[in-house]
Amino acid sequence: MKRLAIMLLFSALPVLAADNSVSGTWKVEGNVSGYAVDRLCTFKQDGNKLTGSCHNGDSNAPDEKPTPFTGDVKDKTVTWKYDVDWNGSTLTATYTGAWDGDSAMTGAIDVQPVNAAGTFTAKKNK
Repeated sequence: MKRLAIMLLFSALPVLAADNSVSGTWKVEGNVSGYAVDRLCTFKQDGNKLTGSCHNGDSNAPDEKPTPFTGDVKDKTVTWKYDVDWNGSTLTATYTGAWDGDSAMTGAIDVQPVNAAGTFTAKKNK
């Protein structure tokens, strides 16, 4: 009986680990130097690696092509970045957030090479 209980416990560990992931769709809102940030991002976590894409969070841009990103997850710190075209220049937006381990994140946005900074909050769609 004890052996069966131990086997059941170990068989449940992959399921428990899968729940502790940022994978999913997140609503990201914030502000960078007076510009509103309203993004809908889809995260896929594989170990510490993070991939996915973001697009405008409002429904007024239905033809917008999603912007791919890369990033990582270390403990409860989530970082991702992507390049955007802004008036003919390429800007890199880097998000660094503290994840609550479930469905919320708060953090900072850094935009280079223009040295713009801001903050964001994110909620995971359930």
